[in-house]
Amino acid sequence: MIDYAHVLRNHRNLVHPKKQLKQRYAPDADTVRIAWNVVVAALNDLEQLKI
Repeated sequence: MIDYAHVLRNHRNLVHPKKQLKQRYAPDADTVRIAWNVVVAALNDLEQLKI
């Protein structure tokens, strides 16, 4: 079983300057869609907390 949090964290780290270029990483549309859905779900959960 893959730890998706680790995968998502690795993708998040690609926003650092030049890291994506250095790793020669280009996510496909399916990977982007999955990661985006996880981000949206997390934001929805945070919104429900409304402290």
